[in-house]
Amino acid sequence: IQLNLANAILDSGDTEDAIKRYKLFLGREPKNFRVRFHLAIALSRKGDTKQAIKEYQKVTEIGNKVKNILISQKENYPHPFLDHTKKICNHLL
Repeated sequence: IQLNLANAILDSGDTEDAIKRYKLFLGREPKNFRVRFHLAIALSRKGDTKQAIKEYQKVTEIGNKVKNILISQKENYPHPFLDHTKKICNHLL
């Protein structure tokens, strides 16, 4: 719910408030892939390219770890979103 609210705030044009909310969320869940990705988008919109790149790099690192876990477990635990997750991770690389 908080992510949806932050996304709506970002869509409304209040980039600063959205960034604050994403950072608060990441304070509780620093490895949250989706929140970090949205933070990177918000930073890009703000024009803070340097910080946005850092966040995109963190997203890529987290995505690679998730991708490797899912790929290694595919035969033991088929995941319905494996292919979608792999596409997202590969797109970010």
